[in-house]
Amino acid sequence: MKSETNLARTACEIAAQSAVSYIDQNNLKVDTPTLSRVLAAEIKQDIITALDDAKEALDINMGQVAEATFRATMRLTGINAVKKLI
Repeated sequence: MKSETNLARTACEIAAQSAVSYIDQNNLKVDTPTLSRVLAAEIKQDIITALDDAKEALDINMGQVAEATFRATMRLTGINAVKKLI
């Protein structure tokens, strides 16, 4: 259970950092509470795909690919959450 909690926390951190970076790089203004709600919904939706893709890579002993895939999916999640607000 602890590893699942850590994985969920990591997914949230990656997506949130990505959202903030996208906002900063594009000089955007967004409502923080609204972003939080949208981001949470996007993470809830996308984490399943991210985990499935990572598991496929792990099943064939490609740990680095699994991690990179998971991180990339969660980064896109953060960006997509911001795009829904602009």
